[in-house]
Amino acid sequence: MSDQNPRVRWAGLQAIGQLSSDFGPELQENFHTQVVPILVTAMADAANPRVQCHGAAALVNFVEHLSHELLHSHMTTILGSLQMLLQSSNHHVREHGLPALAAVADVAEDDFLPYYDVFMPGLKLILFQSHQEGHILTRAKAIECMTLIGVAVGKEKFMPDARDLVNVMLVAQKEGNMEPGDPQHSYMLSAWTRVCKSVGTDFLPYLDTVMPPLLETVKLDDVINVDDDSDSEEPEHVSVNTGLLEDKATAVNMIYVYASELQAGFFPWVEKCLEQLFPCLSFLYMKDIRATAAVCMPELIRCVDLKLKETGNTDRTPICQMMSAIFDQMMGAISNELVLDHVARSPDDSAMSSLIEGLSGSIDACGPNVLTNDQMSSICALIVTLVKRFDERHEERIQEKAHEDYDVDVEEDHENAFESDDAGITELAYLFSTTAENFGDKSLLLNHFNESLRDVCLEKLNAKQTSSSRKWALCLLDDIVEHANGASQPYYPAIVTAAIQYCNDAEPSVRQSAAYGVGVCALKGGELFTPFLTAAVQTLGNVVQQPNAHDESNGSATDNAVSSLLRIMIAFPQTVPTLIAPVLANLPLKFDLLECNTAIGSILTLLNRDTFAIVGSTFERLSALLNIFAQVVDDDSDYSISAEHRAGMKHFLAQLSAHNQTALQAALVQVTGAQHLNSL
Repeated sequence: MSDQNPRVRWAGLQAIGQLSSDFGPELQENFHTQVVPILVTAMADAANPRVQCHGAAALVNFVEHLSHELLHSHMTTILGSLQMLLQSSNHHVREHGLPALAAVADVAEDDFLPYYDVFMPGLKLILFQSHQEGHILTRAKAIECMTLIGVAVGKEKFMPDARDLVNVMLVAQKEGNMEPGDPQHSYMLSAWTRVCKSVGTDFLPYLDTVMPPLLETVKLDDVINVDDDSDSEEPEHVSVNTGLLEDKATAVNMIYVYASELQAGFFPWVEKCLEQLFPCLSFLYMKDIRATAAVCMPELIRCVDLKLKETGNTDRTPICQMMSAIFDQMMGAISNELVLDHVARSPDDSAMSSLIEGLSGSIDACGPNVLTNDQMSSICALIVTLVKRFDERHEERIQEKAHEDYDVDVEEDHENAFESDDAGITELAYLFSTTAENFGDKSLLLNHFNESLRDVCLEKLNAKQTSSSRKWALCLLDDIVEHANGASQPYYPAIVTAAIQYCNDAEPSVRQSAAYGVGVCALKGGELFTPFLTAAVQTLGNVVQQPNAHDESNGSATDNAVSSLLRIMIAFPQTVPTLIAPVLANLPLKFDLLECNTAIGSILTLLNRDTFAIVGSTFERLSALLNIFAQVVDDDSDYSISAEHRAGMKHFLAQLSAHNQTALQAALVQVTGAQHLNSL
């Protein structure tokens, strides 16, 4: 990079940009102190504008894999160079500086706030000048940059400038006659999405302008061109318009963003969106479009649900009708995906996974008593079909590996395929869990299980099966106990025995499902669990006490074991004196953060029943408990504690303050981060 020839330096920047993409984030972590000065020097090379431009382009690649923390240490230096680029008299240099600034703001997030007033006036100037000079692509990149900065700094800072920007975008959209495939069209689609993310419901007045062309883009299906010259002996030429495909994918993603951000405000557009999204579920030419269309469905259901609640309408008929249409379309799309998988024999299950996720999410968004008996039967049959599909693929890989011509170079492909299947089986477990939770007639749930899933489930509950299969079977049995109420009694002894047994499985994910199941069985089984109580407590204790129990690979299994001990304490109060101290020593849960919320709820239940059994007769365990509360309510932590549980913690502290002020103050002195409790 110190070569005197600018072409050599240009080639060096090309290499840095490519290496940054191919080897990030390791390259950034190990070489940021060397690379950043090189890029800054290149961007300052005013005598060689092409080097400046390529330095900015390489910075984009480098920053994309740079951590927020590392970028913070270089912010002033990098932004100083970018400010010089954007002030350059060379149009191409300014144009290359815009995406570089956008990339920095995207990673910096609210760290960009101190620099906002430095850059935004200049960006607005570029925006207006490029319009006057006819530099359409520069204007598009300026809009991209401004909207990314808007998302980074938030609504409060961005809103005054957002209004000016939106006015320019509206004029550009009305006067530009932009067609799908036009580069400016793609920039504009993404920019509207970012404005919505930044300003939230203040975006609602613009929907009437933004949505009609958006829906036209979603509707696009003429992306394949076949050159059939009947007079020629040459074969037909088939071409794909990738620009249109990308615009269509962006437009579908925009619907997802608008629905999730605007919620009830997006209600007027739900029906029209569904009309255009349903064909996208089976769109043949791009799996990302199928996948995004699938995950749009739950968000659109929530829009309708929130609108009904907002207006005080308790009639669930619109939700039921909407779910009926979505269910039929999703099941049809899943069938089509199975055909595509059979033809392509591809291990890439991203579209299928999203379809299952979208179906699960739609059921969850609808809530209880929406699914019909026929729909429940269809879901159970679908799960069986997909599990058998995973079995067939697993068997094919075993046969390939045993073949004398097996190429060890494909081992990595097989490992990736196994991970994909594992994720798919996990999605199926979640689908059944969501369905079981929301299916109205719990007395019929076991009938559906017996008709379709029982034999497959029991077959998979075998040590010779794959770990994914064992985990799936345990998850289904956990759900039967949790949601089928007393109807699961005939299976109860076998389920409890299996759950306790598989707490010792070599695979952490199996132990996690098994440990969770033991706790559910304790809560739901009542006296039926008594014969298993001693073995369950001992087995869960062994999971928690293993030397590597809190390693990353084992952490979620350990967390679920701790949470299940709490459930046992709720179901069998006589275990509290023995279990409370070791359980508190393992809280808060560190890996399964969703289960942590459940664990906090269990602690509050125990406190409401008998406070002194938890904190100790002389409050000897109070500081440990408050330490746990302080950690989970810390705004800088990754925990997400429900409003109900936060209120429960606040009530507990208020009771202590009113009746045991001395003990509370003595305990708070020993609490690290006690100030976080004030947020309650």
